[in-house]
Amino acid sequence: MWFSLESRVPFLDYRLVEKTLSLSSGDIIHKGMTKHYLRESMKGIVPEKIRLRVDKNGFDTPEEEWFRSEQFQLIIQNTLNSESFRSRGIINPDKVGELFQQHMNGKIDIPKEIWKWINLELWFREFID
Repeated sequence: MWFSLESRVPFLDYRLVEKTLSLSSGDIIHKGMTKHYLRESMKGIVPEKIRLRVDKNGFDTPEEEWFRSEQFQLIIQNTLNSESFRSRGIINPDKVGELFQQHMNGKIDIPKEIWKWINLELWFREFID
């Protein structure tokens, strides 16, 4: 409520979740239009002005600032410098270290990439190792 976030309880139906997980990328994003399958399913139900709306943005969080904070720096550096991350052979750890340092210095903003690196490593630790 503090940030006026919406709840979409009807979309929590397990059959819809199963269906969306089986979709191809072309069913999700089609000719640059996101939520293609959902938009098509609402044809004739929701007014076209709403169904084809493209100007709505989701709730953004300031990850670029968070990841520069001391608290997150320690977590990120410990993960990226870990033996497991460095030895996987999936992501070049030296390049990641260089990019993270550029992010820390404010030369680039790459919070989505940092998020992916950390979550990929944590996923591997939980489900593969």
